[in-house]
Amino acid sequence: MTGLQTELYAYTIDPETLQEKLRRPERLAAWLDQALRTTEPGNPAEARMHHTQIGVAARLLRRLDVAEEHLRAALRLAERYGPTPSEVLARARFAQALQGQGRFGEALREFERCLEEGRLLPELGNHYIFVFHQAGRAYYESGKWDRARELLATALRLQLESEPDEEAVESARVALDASDACATAADVGRELYRLVPEVHDHAAERLNELFDRNGLQAHGDFLLPLRTLLLAGPVHTDLARAVHREYDGDVDAALAQLAAHDWLQLRGNHLVASERTREVLTALLDIIDDTARGLWGQPVELLESLDEVVCRGTGTSSGRVYDPWVAAAPNSGIAGRFFDRLCALQAHRADARATARLGEGVTIDQMRALPLGDPVRIRAAAATDRIAARLFRPLDVEVRVRLTDALHALPA
Repeated sequence: MTGLQTELYAYTIDPETLQEKLRRPERLAAWLDQALRTTEPGNPAEARMHHTQIGVAARLLRRLDVAEEHLRAALRLAERYGPTPSEVLARARFAQALQGQGRFGEALREFERCLEEGRLLPELGNHYIFVFHQAGRAYYESGKWDRARELLATALRLQLESEPDEEAVESARVALDASDACATAADVGRELYRLVPEVHDHAAERLNELFDRNGLQAHGDFLLPLRTLLLAGPVHTDLARAVHREYDGDVDAALAQLAAHDWLQLRGNHLVASERTREVLTALLDIIDDTARGLWGQPVELLESLDEVVCRGTGTSSGRVYDPWVAAAPNSGIAGRFFDRLCALQAHRADARATARLGEGVTIDQMRALPLGDPVRIRAAAATDRIAARLFRPLDVEVRVRLTDALHALPA
């Protein structure tokens, strides 16, 4: 590749998505338009290079159909004329085009074939590192964090064992750390779905009795997720809607009924808990604290660790629930505060999930209707973990492991 072409293809890597961001996309677009008008060379090696350069440029510009066409042509030429190392690299680049189209199953199969065939080709040299790195990024984009971490760790090791290029080493480190942070976010997410409902289930009978005594049978479960925010002060109606964005009923109708019965007071765009609501919510927190204490005792050290993660994560959420929740920390016992911090992590993840859906342009109901292997569902799930991982990126790997192990050890 000439110096001019190197400049045209120059990009940076987004540390969260690991996707390329072109420095001068308009210049590469102009080059691509011109290259598409040129005739394919008669020499097979030159023709393969011709299609490769066009395909890579088109992929970087997100012209993915063009990228697939030309990278497939480059692969066919490499398969027919060789040499074998060129075929492996052409297949890896073709897999990148499939990855960009959301055809993750096909892309990952092609990458695995490259990894297997490359193992038998020492003449690939440092190009084998490229295969590991790109395969790791493909698994990363599809949300398969463990395999991504494995491949990116190998890419980093091979990079360090070769003649290390400082920029390449740093890129490999960033990618590996990103995959580990995402794996942590996914692990913590699974623990949240295990632990938070456990407290709700164990407290359900006492909570229902509390709601029945106070005439809140119809709306107690609606107030429950708003407890911390309402006790801290006025809650903007948009924030209340965001808390209940996955609520199956009519949020505005529920708020109107609570206001009509003086459980909530509407002041402009804000909701204020009435005095009797505050009394019920305070009793509710006592029940939650007692229930969590019965399950987990007084997890002082784990609360300190979790509190540090949660508080340091202010400003990292992609939605509007997390920061107000963290700021509204309840006046509760140790176990109750620990549970509240679990709920804060859950709010961060819910914010991430909403942002991921928005990025794909689908509603909650549309997302639920998609089959498990749909590219939209795969991308949204991976994006949720990537955004949720913002909480864990500042942590050392060892700290991430200790945190997830401690959560996993809690009984449920």
